[in-house]
Amino acid sequence: MPDLQRSYETHGDEVIYLGIDVGVFTGLGTRQSGRALLNELNITYPAGAPPDRTAVVDYGVTAMPT
Repeated sequence: MPDLQRSYETHGDEVIYLGIDVGVFTGLGTRQSGRALLNELNITYPAGAPPDRTAVVDYGVTAMPT
C-alpha cells in the first residue's frame, strides 16, 4: 500500500487508483481494522469496502494484494 500511495502521489492525475478492502471476506480483518490501517499508513488514494463478497468471488481473490 505504501508503494501504491507513492505512485498515486506521482501519477494520480494520470491513472485511477482505487483500493478495495476485502479483508472481512478473506479473514484478514474487519472494516474498522481496514480503516485504521489506511490511517496508520497515511493512504490518501480512494479506498472502500464492497457491500458483499461478490467482487472477491468474481475476481478469484484468495490473497492480498491481488
